[in-house]
Amino acid sequence: MKQMASGWEKDKAWSDQFIPEIKSILGRHLITEAPIEEDQKRNTDLMVLCIEAIRVGCRVRRVEFVEKYGDEFTLRVSRPSGVKTELEKIMNGWGDYFFYGFGQNRRLVRWTLASLDAFRSWYNSRVYRERLADKKISNHDNSSELMAFKWQSVGPGFIVGRNWDKPKSHTKEICKGYVRPIIKKESWRGGATPGVWSASEGKFIDR
Repeated sequence: MKQMASGWEKDKAWSDQFIPEIKSILGRHLITEAPIEEDQKRNTDLMVLCIEAIRVGCRVRRVEFVEKYGDEFTLRVSRPSGVKTELEKIMNGWGDYFFYGFGQNRRLVRWTLASLDAFRSWYNSRVYRERLADKKISNHDNSSELMAFKWQSVGPGFIVGRNWDKPKSHTKEICKGYVRPIIKKESWRGGATPGVWSASEGKFIDR
């Protein structure tokens, strides 16, 4: 049990590094301006912003998985222990939105914000009817079973916001806050290596 808790704490600590950026994204999509009538009624010069009491489930995966799994998301559908799974909780009405991303070094490279109400409606009308609930995937450590869903397969109104720009991880190596292009010495302008690319400075710097 102690070993399981340690692994969970390690995964949570890794995911927590993305919380500030996730909060910023959620604010842009979920905070709205109050109706003009309310602003006039309160007789104030302040801009009135509204946000309802909502719950957002968040998951961030490591960037090395984005090339293969960037067009889909997974939900746990069963556990040997019998503990309630993500899918069961969602279908029982828990949660309003679902945030799913890929990141590294405190930055998200791809993310999607989706409506769980739209997912519930789609799952009830499509998945049970098409018997897709039988298509489960075992987790790598056999601790649970998952179902994978393509983002584009869920119905209208599901995706609330997204950033699907293709990351350049297939040509670059992320290391210690820098992005180091993988370039052979003989291929760089007569043999001189370019140094290390600094994302913050927007230029190559000496090693």
